[in-house]
Amino acid sequence: MSLIVNETTQALKRFGKSVCIITSADQRGRFAAPSSAITNLTNNPPTLLLPMEKTASLYPLLSEGARFGVNLLAPNHQPVIQACITKEGEDRFSVGRWQQHALGVPVLVDAQAVFVCDFEQLSEYGSHGMIIGKVVAVDYAENVQALIYIDNSLRSI
Repeated sequence: MSLIVNETTQALKRFGKSVCIITSADQRGRFAAPSSAITNLTNNPPTLLLPMEKTASLYPLLSEGARFGVNLLAPNHQPVIQACITKEGEDRFSVGRWQQHALGVPVLVDAQAVFVCDFEQLSEYGSHGMIIGKVVAVDYAENVQALIYIDNSLRSI
């Protein structure tokens, strides 16, 4: 069994995935978590699928139905990712230009795209919860510059 797990892990490194910061807020403050696992689920209605480890600090808030933001990053946002990996709580917002969206979630001002989502559904499997969010607001940059996670590293395209 461990051979197939190791082989699968190596094969999964070949997926190139966009890098995002997931954000939300409540009375305790703002929360942020990095992710390269988000994908669109349906176009009509517009929905995103957000797999998240149950151990993530943001998971309890999202699994209870909180509205959340998906901030799609550009190559110049590598310091934002580092802050989310190395810092905790409000300190994760110490890097980057953040503001509160009219719908109440923190958003990165110069993100490649920002999706504000209402919680729709949660399904748990193993170590993760799969959160479906209905897109209720969106904004995006004119020029496309992607930050991709592939083979355990960040790359720009």
